[in-house]
Amino acid sequence: MIPLNDWIVFVVDDEADSRDLVHDILEQQGAHVCCAADAAEFEQCWAQHRPTLILLDLAMPKPDGWDMLEQLRATPERANIPVIAITAHYSARVEADAIHAGFVHIIPKPIRSSQFVKTLQNVVGKRE
Repeated sequence: MIPLNDWIVFVVDDEADSRDLVHDILEQQGAHVCCAADAAEFEQCWAQHRPTLILLDLAMPKPDGWDMLEQLRATPERANIPVIAITAHYSARVEADAIHAGFVHIIPKPIRSSQFVKTLQNVVGKRE
């Protein structure tokens, strides 16, 4: 298992409960977490840190997670950061679309903490 204590994770989700849950899970594992409700708050996180990983909710007001991923991939210094989609609207089709769009993984809500952390460790481990 890869330790999370050197990680900086950005969590972008318009739902406060979801952000708080993910924040708490990751912080308990030792990660530094910067939470954002939208693209403007994401930019505030970016101004302070460079993330190990970004978690984007797909269904947010514009820009949604799909739009934000497109913007990230179009910016050279952000293009190679692993981005994982999180969504309450999971289906096999949404997963296929997300992977095709450039997300490295998709995690359905509700988030289950033990599997969630293992998934993140696997994604980051494959990129190191």
